[in-house]
Amino acid sequence: MNIKEYMISMAVCIMAGTGILRAGYWTHETVDATGIVGSYTSIALDANGNPHISYCDYTNNDLKYAHKSGGSWTIETVDATGDVGYSTSIALDANGNPHISYSDDINADLRYVTTAIRLEYPNGGEVWHPGETQNIRWYGKGEIDIYFSSDGYNFRSLAENVSGGSYPVTVPGDITESAVIKIVRDSFPSTQDLSDGSFSIRPDIFL
Repeated sequence: MNIKEYMISMAVCIMAGTGILRAGYWTHETVDATGIVGSYTSIALDANGNPHISYCDYTNNDLKYAHKSGGSWTIETVDATGDVGYSTSIALDANGNPHISYSDDINADLRYVTTAIRLEYPNGGEVWHPGETQNIRWYGKGEIDIYFSSDGYNFRSLAENVSGGSYPVTVPGDITESAVIKIVRDSFPSTQDLSDGSFSIRPDIFL
C-alpha cells in the first residue's frame, strides 16, 4: 500500500467510525470500462447537477471526457495526438461548456481544450454606422447563427450556418447606443455567447 492508498483508507476508517459513511447510501456506476481508464480524473457539476469528468485513457494515452445527461453517459475522446491526457483539470463556464487543461507528456507542454464559442468582435464600446460592412469575429468550432439586438433583449437574425471565425454583415439601420451581437451554435454541444458590453450604431455625419 502506497502513502496515497494509506491516507484514503485512514480517511474511510475515520468517517466510518464517526458514522458519516453509510455504504447503503452510495450510488455506484461504471462510466467507462474500455481499456485501462480512469487515471488523472477531474470532475465538475453543471447547473443541473450532472457530472462532467475528464480523465486519461492509459491504454491509448488519450484525453477522454464523459458527461451524464438524462440518466445516460456520453463518452468522447477529446485528444488522441501523442501522449496526452495526464494531470487533467476540468471546469464548466456559465453556459455549461467544459474547459480542460492537461499535459502533453511527449512535448512537455501544457494543453487546453474547450467546446465553448467566444464572440471576439464586437464586444462592447464600438461605433458602427448604418449600411457599412463589419466583420463579426469569434473563436470556436462548428457552424453558428448570428443575431442582432438594438436593445439587448429582442434579437433578429443576421446570418445562419456560418463558420470560419469571421463573417461580414451589413450594419442595420437601427440608431442605438445599446446594440448587442449574439452567436449561437445549435449543433451538439449547443452553446452561445453575447457581446460583453453594448456598442453604438450612429448616423454618418457629413460636413
